[in-house]
Amino acid sequence: MLKQKIGPMILVLTLFLVLTVQPVNAADTEQQTQEEPVVTITFFSTDLREALKEISLQTGVNIIPDQTVGGQVTAEFQEMPLEKVLERILASGGYTYRKIEDFYLVGLPSPKSNTFSKLSEIEIIRLDHISSKQVFTLLPNFFRSYVHGNTEDNIITISAPTQKLTRIKSFIKELDQPRPQVKIKVIITEVNSSQMREIGNKLFNYNKDGDPNKTASYDLDDGLLTFEGDIYGKFLGQLRMLEKEHQAEVRADPHVLVTSGENAKLFVGKEENIIIDSSDDDYDDDSRIEEIEVGMKLNLTAEVRGEELIDLQVSPEISHFLNEKRPDIIVRKNSLTTSLRLKSGQTAILAGMTKENEAEYEEGMPGFNKIPLVRWFFSRKSKRKDKRELLILVTPTIQSQS
Repeated sequence: MLKQKIGPMILVLTLFLVLTVQPVNAADTEQQTQEEPVVTITFFSTDLREALKEISLQTGVNIIPDQTVGGQVTAEFQEMPLEKVLERILASGGYTYRKIEDFYLVGLPSPKSNTFSKLSEIEIIRLDHISSKQVFTLLPNFFRSYVHGNTEDNIITISAPTQKLTRIKSFIKELDQPRPQVKIKVIITEVNSSQMREIGNKLFNYNKDGDPNKTASYDLDDGLLTFEGDIYGKFLGQLRMLEKEHQAEVRADPHVLVTSGENAKLFVGKEENIIIDSSDDDYDDDSRIEEIEVGMKLNLTAEVRGEELIDLQVSPEISHFLNEKRPDIIVRKNSLTTSLRLKSGQTAILAGMTKENEAEYEEGMPGFNKIPLVRWFFSRKSKRKDKRELLILVTPTIQSQS
């Protein structure tokens, strides 16, 4: 009876041990397979190829150097993972390694090397915010041989060993960031020069201790600015009053949104078709029609520096016919270029560009000034020159990235 009970108990115990012990052994085997071999070894002026052979014998992992590998190594390692050991002994010679299936290939990471295709990986990157031309301009020299692309599109390819590939991708990611946007407010106005001083030499108001978004007064003699209120509201109000007296004219009041570092262009004016006669002979009709733009051109470039500073380059050009009644004679141009550094929201005022207009008028006694010969006694011709000052207010503001 006792023997009959012991038999089933032994069978159950045996099955229990098999079911519990077997999975543990399988897990241990898998863990050993995944674990990287460690190296404990010392080298002193050892040939690099011999050192790789010693490491291979100790770890049981095949390490195959190509024909470029050479030099000596002096180092000591204690229980260090295999790949960290390879990184250290190969770094001084500029070599790299790559694990291919069950062996490591060691060689020089140069595109001219025969084993470069085996040592390198290829990755394609689409740029979102900068061009490939900008990447090539900013890329360090020691990375350039690994990066290729067309400067006309936003796709580049990287062919490099894993370690360098990671560094290059990280560098490009830092470059490929959205550039800030800058909103530029511009007021372009013409004011009669003779009236500028008569209105008390104060056209704007500006206060250094106030908000940089508030308004200003410009003194023609010493360039003093004083803030008082909203610069556009108050300044435009003053201009409207001068416009009613025909002493000022607001030519443009645009807002422009531009990416940091990019150029924005404004033009306010008209196009005239002028007949150009280039013939020397009265009987030779060698004339052509030429289109000429006259008015106000403004080129703006704003580049953000840090969180609140903006480098602003302003290049205005004003052109006009010296005599509006005879536009085929002379076109006069004034231009300047200036660079400023402003805080976001501050206003730059450009002055000093003048526009002169010369016109001829004939005055006389009605009726008599139309009779031949007699009209010379009852009419006269006069010239009038009109001089106006061009004022440009530019206010750049950094826009939120959100």
